[in-house]
Amino acid sequence: MNQLALLIISSILGGFLTIFLPPLYDGIHRKIKARIHCRIGPPIMQTIYDLGKLMVKDDIVPEGASSLFLYAPYLAFSYLLFTSIMVPMIYLRSAIGFTCDLILILYLLSSSTVLLALGGLGSGNVFAYEGARRELTMTILTELAAIFSLISIMIRCGALRMTEIYEKASIIHPVPSIIIASGVLLACAYIEGFRLPFELPEAEPEISGGIIIEYSGRRLAAFKLSVFMKQFLLVALAVNILEPWSISNLILGLPIFILKTFIVYLVFAILEPLFARFRIQEALKSILTICGISIISLILAGLGV
Repeated sequence: MNQLALLIISSILGGFLTIFLPPLYDGIHRKIKARIHCRIGPPIMQTIYDLGKLMVKDDIVPEGASSLFLYAPYLAFSYLLFTSIMVPMIYLRSAIGFTCDLILILYLLSSSTVLLALGGLGSGNVFAYEGARRELTMTILTELAAIFSLISIMIRCGALRMTEIYEKASIIHPVPSIIIASGVLLACAYIEGFRLPFELPEAEPEISGGIIIEYSGRRLAAFKLSVFMKQFLLVALAVNILEPWSISNLILGLPIFILKTFIVYLVFAILEPLFARFRIQEALKSILTICGISIISLILAGLGV
């Protein structure tokens, strides 16, 4: 198979996995959580059924909603879909790869979260406003932790391109700075998934769904799928940096990538029932601690450790 065709196939598969695997993992997550609570729980495919049902429902737009409310979920989804094609997941290279592509990936990931928060603000609902305020507050710190981690990986690998980072990581790994930075990325992925104890932007018992309260139909489906996709992309970055050797071969890379991400989501599913929802101050303290750990990885990378 020629190289260009291989790159196109791997990029298309990456986009496909980013859309369909996270809802499936969420279904498994819900099932495991239910079993830990001694309940039967929904079918594993329930999240996919829910998204499909939302896709065929009509959108209800609140009176006075801004353009951001109308278009933010679709813009966030398109940003993340483009990112999924850029990020090498199952093969070392991507069809859309260039020098400094990691900087664009960082921008797209951060922008998607900001768009979703601004979309919630655009509804004019007071509960959505509170959810968006919490989301933006947490996002600033979470994105800082993710940025510091990726900068430490860039410094230690001496590259700004994802392909070169993976190649270098496969040679020098395991090193403390990269292991710590990858762990921070996984922690950021957990937080970005709105899982307990960081479920504050939605917090149904307190603010009735918060940021998503006015969304319905296709826009709600795009919103939820965008949240799933961003979490998945952060997990994909972390697991491939931790274990970069398998993606040198497409046939080997696909099943091992699915296995790696499944293990991470399995850990997430086991962790969530162990926590109650944090107050906003407690959540911010926890994220600040994660930021501190990311700075340690940055210092270690600067020292060449």
